[in-house]
Amino acid sequence: MAEGSPTSIQVNQRKITEQVSSLGTGLATLQKALEALTIEVGTSQDALHTRSARVDRLEDEVRGYKESVGGKISSQEKRTATMEQRLTKLEQTVGNCEKENCQLQSELQAQADTIQRLRAEVTSLHAMLQLVQPNWIISAEEIIIGDHELGRGSWGYVREATFRGRTVAAKCSHTEIISVYNSRLFHREMVIASQCRHPNLLQFIGATLQGNPIIITELMETSLRSLLQQQALEHHHILPICRDVAMAINYLHNLTPDPVIHRDVSSSNVLLNSLPLPAGGWLAKLSDYGSANFAWRSHTIGPGCPTYAAPEASSVVNHTPKMDVYSYGVLLLEVCTGELPDYPSMAGILAAPNWEPPRSHLIQVIKDSVKLNYQERPTMQFILDHISRAL
Repeated sequence: MAEGSPTSIQVNQRKITEQVSSLGTGLATLQKALEALTIEVGTSQDALHTRSARVDRLEDEVRGYKESVGGKISSQEKRTATMEQRLTKLEQTVGNCEKENCQLQSELQAQADTIQRLRAEVTSLHAMLQLVQPNWIISAEEIIIGDHELGRGSWGYVREATFRGRTVAAKCSHTEIISVYNSRLFHREMVIASQCRHPNLLQFIGATLQGNPIIITELMETSLRSLLQQQALEHHHILPICRDVAMAINYLHNLTPDPVIHRDVSSSNVLLNSLPLPAGGWLAKLSDYGSANFAWRSHTIGPGCPTYAAPEASSVVNHTPKMDVYSYGVLLLEVCTGELPDYPSMAGILAAPNWEPPRSHLIQVIKDSVKLNYQERPTMQFILDHISRAL
């Protein structure tokens, strides 16, 4: 067949058509692929945009974090600088404290040495005190107080008691009268009683200092007041009793270097013990130093019982042993009459007494003893001599 013949052209056309169709199909496929790629590119672009936005956001966060960290670092650096300054000051303070501590330790050691020295001095003083401490102080635990009451007053009461196996008299103070002032009076009484030793003074044994004071003395049978209330004294008993009391008062007035004024001489404070037969009679002892005081500091107004008190007892002057002489004169009058007199009745009793011996031997002594002017009264030594001669 010749080239270019219709058949050949048709074949070629058909081939071209097929090729064109194939190209069209390929082009469609490519178009689809391009569209898919375009879509994929769009998606990738969106993702890229999202990632870019995220990257920007992260960069902003990083930048903010850097700024925050930078601020914190700056703040921390400032705090660190401040802490370093405080640490430096603290180190200086510690150094100063160490210096002060060393100084205080030195002072403490000096004080410890002083305390040690003072303790040694206290120990030495305590040892010295043991040598001079009153030997009359006793423990209340050693006293067994019984129920038998011997007497009672505003100051307290007296009962029989046992002290170290011996029956004694225990003078106990009321709780209501305990005070600083009365404690001083009590201590004064003990000091005086512990210094007085005479057969006609009530024997003082000791006293307590804890709680309510208790005074321990020898136990006597009765008092002159109680005896006179029961019976009149027998004639041969009068002068011995008066002499015993005079000797006790005279002893107090002649104590050296400090005479003692009893200031409460009365029949209640004259205690008696019966003497053995056949002579019989009474041993008299003067008791109760509650009002007693050394003559040089005796200035209390109205000491003792008012019935026996001398006129000068109402003032703070002229307190001398002659106060006891006056009280003793009243006591003699009571012994002779059996009754407790008052001052208005004394002058009448002594004006013209109808007394027989031995009472008559005491008339002049009584008159002289109760004179209002203390300087005109006799001494106890003079009275004692007179009674001794009468005996």
